[in-house]
Amino acid sequence: MNIFLTLTFLFAAGSMTGWGLEVLYSRYITQKRWVNPGFLTGPCLPIYGLSLCILYLLTQQEGTISVKYEWMEKVILFILMAIVITALEYLVGTIMSSVAHIRLWDYYDCGI
Repeated sequence: MNIFLTLTFLFAAGSMTGWGLEVLYSRYITQKRWVNPGFLTGPCLPIYGLSLCILYLLTQQEGTISVKYEWMEKVILFILMAIVITALEYLVGTIMSSVAHIRLWDYYDCGI
């Protein structure tokens, strides 16, 4: 039960904090106006909450990777986290684009 409550709290905190940061970023940096960054109505971006839960679960694996040096374990864990979160964003972006016809990340007109 304790892990369920922890993951629920992390999901809610991550979803709402991520939403708030994106709202402020789009307001003051990119679009200069108030924009709801997600496809939901309320203050929630589930991908941030899910990412935070996954990162938490991966940190629980610390100490199970058998390498000679402790710093090497942390580097391996960091790389694993980066790969998993990148794969999650790619998967969610692909599903939302093909199923719901919503482009969550559109860098076409970013000026690069």
